[in-house]
Amino acid sequence: MNLASFFLLSATVFAQLPPKHDLTVTLVNTPTVNTVKQMTTLVKVVGQVMDVSFDETHNAFSLRGFEHQLGLAEWLLHAAEKPPDSNEYVMQPDLRIDDRALVTRVHYLNDSGRLNIQEILTISRVMGIRLTEHLDQPAMIAFRGTASEASLGDWLATNLDAPAGAGYKSFTVPSQGQGADELVRIFFLDAATSPAKNHDMMNAIRQATGTNAVFNKTSPPAVVIRGTSAMISQAEQIVSHQP
Repeated sequence: MNLASFFLLSATVFAQLPPKHDLTVTLVNTPTVNTVKQMTTLVKVVGQVMDVSFDETHNAFSLRGFEHQLGLAEWLLHAAEKPPDSNEYVMQPDLRIDDRALVTRVHYLNDSGRLNIQEILTISRVMGIRLTEHLDQPAMIAFRGTASEASLGDWLATNLDAPAGAGYKSFTVPSQGQGADELVRIFFLDAATSPAKNHDMMNAIRQATGTNAVFNKTSPPAVVIRGTSAMISQAEQIVSHQP
């Protein structure tokens, strides 16, 4: 491609983008400095609105972005103050500018401990849900992706947020025509499992399966893996043979 063709293509792409708009979202409650930072990050990561500022005088966020982005960002900011009527936001297909992220879900955690929030957030990202962010107050995690990814995030948060007995739970990730379905499995460990032993088990599974899509949770102790049925079987052997 020569330089003239490159500039012509670039001009065509930019000409197809919708115009940006401004939006002000006034909050009901006055957030702390830390909450403002987390809400800003939430809007940037999950809402993909990068032009964000907070006006302390008017207790309001000023946003600039595409129409479909602003609708989601406003929903997220309100969800950060009060649970919405539905925990799912579905973006209108005719307003998207890419094929990522048509569905966003928010999940409010029962355990508001910082370690619990951070571990669920990290596990969600390791399991493939990249557009994921959290708030400390309220203890909330937002997931944005395909319908399957958003459902996976909600499933992970539900099952990792509460104490569980021994055993496991599985979630099937549809292949969407790209091969065999993958599984995400949570192996719940004995409550007496030490963090060191939990960590060693995670590393053993990584080495045996050859995947980095493995992470552990401290409380309740668990190991989570995403992979093929063969990988899951290898992980199960390692977990079941732990003394």
